Amino acid sequence: FRSMYGATELSNVISWMPRDTMEHMTIGFPAPNVQMKVVDLDTGKVLGPKEHGELWVKSPTNMRAYYNNPEATAEVITPDGWLRTGDIVYYDETGRFYVVERIKQFFHCMGRQVAQSEIEAVLLSHEGVEEAAVIDVPHSEYSDVAKAFVVLKPSYRGPGRIRTQELQQFVMGNGIS
Repeated sequence: FRSMYGATELSNVISWMPRDTMEHMTIGFPAPNVQMKVVDLDTGKVLGPKEHGELWVKSPTNMRAYYNNPEATAEVITPDGWLRTGDIVYYDETGRFYVVERIKQFFHCMGRQVAQSEIEAVLLSHEGVEEAAVIDVPHSEYSDVAKAFVVLKPSYRGPGRIRTQELQQFVMGNGIS
C-alpha cells in the first residue's frame, strides 16, 4: 500500500509516501520537481503547518489550459503558473500533506466557511444517529444554511424519542454553530 495524490490537470502523481512508511491518512510529500503550498481561500496568504487552505501546485506536468476555455483556465491557473486544485489540505511539521475536503463541499454561512462533513461527523457521534448527510440550502439572511438528513438507529425511532431541536443543540454544543 502506498498513498499518492494526483489529478487530471496535474498529469501525474505529485505526492506520495516513501515505500517504508505506512501512514494511511496522508497523501505524503511532494514529488521531485513539484512545489506545493497551502493558500487561505479568503486572503490568498500562504499558510503554515496545520492551517487548512486550498492546495496549489506548480509542476512541469501541470496542464497549461483548458482547451478553448480561457475563463475556466483563469479560474484554475494563476498568472504565475500555480494550479488551484480545489482541495482543502494542510501539512504537518515534517512536510506531509493531508486532504481534508473538496472546496465544493463547503458552504458560506454567516461569513464563515462550513464543511458538510464536519456537521455529519458530529451528528454521527450522537448515540442515536445511524446515518447523516448534510447539504447547504440558500437562506435570505445567512447566505446558506445546513440541512441535515438523519436516519436514527431503530431503538431511537418513534414518537418522543429524538427531536430535531435535540440534534440541533447537540451539533451546536459540539463546536458547530
